[in-house]
Amino acid sequence: MSTKATSGRAASGGPSRLKWATLGALALLLVAVPMAVLFMPSGTTGEAKPLSAWKPSDYHSLAFDPTNADVVFFGYHNGLLRSADGGATWQPVKQEPNWDAMSLAIPARSPGTLYAAGHGLLKRSTNGGQSWQDVSQTLPGTDIHALAASPEDTKRLFAFVVGHGLFRSGDSGTSWQRAAQGVPADTMALAAPAGNASVLLVGSMQGGLLRSQDVGATWLRVAEGFSGRSVMALAAAPGQAGLVYAATDVGLWRSDDAGQTWALVNPAERPMVLAVHPTVPRRLISVDGAGRVRASGDGGATWRTAG
Repeated sequence: MSTKATSGRAASGGPSRLKWATLGALALLLVAVPMAVLFMPSGTTGEAKPLSAWKPSDYHSLAFDPTNADVVFFGYHNGLLRSADGGATWQPVKQEPNWDAMSLAIPARSPGTLYAAGHGLLKRSTNGGQSWQDVSQTLPGTDIHALAASPEDTKRLFAFVVGHGLFRSGDSGTSWQRAAQGVPADTMALAAPAGNASVLLVGSMQGGLLRSQDVGATWLRVAEGFSGRSVMALAAAPGQAGLVYAATDVGLWRSDDAGQTWALVNPAERPMVLAVHPTVPRRLISVDGAGRVRASGDGGATWRTAG
């Protein structure tokens, strides 16, 4: 695994450990049994009660399957988990040391296609994560800290490569062109809002939120109504043009105009990873600072334990 010192949600010793320490110590996320990871709802309070402790090495990425809203993927340092019931129960899809799924990208209109990127990792699955192949590509490196798929074009991808900047591909990752070098070196989040193929957003651990209106060629720091300095996650709603959520050190934010202006939805909510339902824009799923998988049905104003 390369450049550990620059990884925001990477292995121990890098800035991710410092970052997460400010949010609270890493806690129990899921429950491990030999071939399944389970949360069992209590039935009375909605709280999830684990059967036994299992701590992943990090919390990286979260994504809904756009063709089946009950299916959610969670990426961590050593692989990928899949839930078929909206986050209540989980099973391993891929378990391999340093199979570091820092980012997941799922094209909105490409059933079964799933991309995973991380430290030395750029993989594609065309069967919903059952099997994976290396993406033959022309990037200058594969230490990829952020990956996003365009909601407007199933073949367009964006990738932030540590030490090299932001790149875009128009052929499903086979060839790449440099989009920009002027994004923060500690970029950890990347989003392409629906409804405008030219807009991109990047979030960094210390540099806040930046927005591009020209597919990444130039960038401006977002200031209007936004005060987060550390952006842990960005999640664009596939089913509503312009809707984006941002998880930051000062709470959960929402934008309805593709990131031009923002409103603080919940100052107490600071999830590590976040995903938006493909067809219900106010339905969110997250992993919070206590390691719980949680869900919201009102755009992040209130939360309950998933399942």
